[in-house]
Amino acid sequence: MSFIDFLSEFSYQRIIIGTTLIGACAGAMGVFLYLRRQSLLSDVIGSAATPGVMGIFLAVSLSPLLFDARSMPVITIGAMVTGLLAAVLANRISATTPGEPHRGHHAYWHRHDYGRGDVAVSGRWPGVAAGHSA
Repeated sequence: MSFIDFLSEFSYQRIIIGTTLIGACAGAMGVFLYLRRQSLLSDVIGSAATPGVMGIFLAVSLSPLLFDARSMPVITIGAMVTGLLAAVLANRISATTPGEPHRGHHAYWHRHDYGRGDVAVSGRWPGVAAGHSA
């Protein structure tokens, strides 16, 4: 296979377009959040997506509806809902807590959501206290 044949492959073109779009969106979002002094908010959103993906996958898999739980629109909706909810709650915590709002509050929320996502992915529910990661 020559290099030109490799570049004309559909899956390669799809990968290049997808990673370019993700990079452009992530870069724009990162600059915006850094200038607003909320750089940890992207970690909050990214980590909150894991429980959302797992939750929507389980909910759709166990429901009598005839949706495919592995479809990208279903998984994206779950990730968007939990990411938005985590961002709103993290900003509310930062706004109502005295002190510098951008220091520890986003880091706590990031740890909390990431712990729930790890537990959901690994399937080890027993032994985890409510509201705390392992």
